Amino acid sequence: MHFGEPGNVRYLRPIWAVLVVDALKKAGAKPFLCDTTVLYASPRKEKETYLQAAYRHGYHPEVVGCPVVIAGDNDDVEVDIPNHLMLPKVAVNRVLWEADYFVSLAHATLHLQFPMAASLKNIGMGCASRATKKAMHGARGKEAIYLSTEAATMDLTKAIIRRYSKRLLAINVAMDITPDCDCWNKTDLPIVPDQGIFISEDPVAADKAVNDLIIEAPAYPGSKADRDIDTRGMDKSENVYPDMKTAKFWEVVEEAGCGSLSYQLIKL
Repeated sequence: MHFGEPGNVRYLRPIWAVLVVDALKKAGAKPFLCDTTVLYASPRKEKETYLQAAYRHGYHPEVVGCPVVIAGDNDDVEVDIPNHLMLPKVAVNRVLWEADYFVSLAHATLHLQFPMAASLKNIGMGCASRATKKAMHGARGKEAIYLSTEAATMDLTKAIIRRYSKRLLAINVAMDITPDCDCWNKTDLPIVPDQGIFISEDPVAADKAVNDLIIEAPAYPGSKADRDIDTRGMDKSENVYPDMKTAKFWEVVEEAGCGSLSYQLIKL
């Protein structure tokens, strides 16, 4: 999961992690919260400063009830990707590859490159080694650069999904749905009202459900998605980022074989 960039005040609140951790411990698991370091200039670039940032955001073991781990140190596992889209081989951080179960706890937001930054991006970028992250961002294909990055990210996401299979759970918290992801060191208004919590064994279905509901929702007044017309049914990602190709993104996800675009919403 993402612990939030310092300066961002709409990152995923620790209470959601607490609820998940408590449920897992009740089931007999020994959970830990984990993320990996980033490439760019940020407190999250190094393990020590990222851990300090996580603590300041409330992700402290005494708060969440389990260890908080920042993975790194080039302790990775190389994985071949059959039928890859962009990357024939990826490197996954070992602690995220060798767990017994995998739970993706993601804050659903828009993103400059991804029409939906939720479980799929959380898994793909969040589990990657620094070298693989660099390869993802530098990927070049027949499509525009951002679609190449998406395709490369889906290669690693597919590796994790196949690794854990039915031992994987995707949780999307569609609250404070901002126009940018939690990597930004600033915060904007949410683009739509809160949509709820989405849970599925299929991260594709979880992400697609959130994406569809965001499209159908009215824009949040004063947000980047707000317009002088009725915005219900409008693609908010393409609205905020005119160069975005939402339909093509889902084609890439489907081609990667990460899961099913079909879903059934069961409200609890």
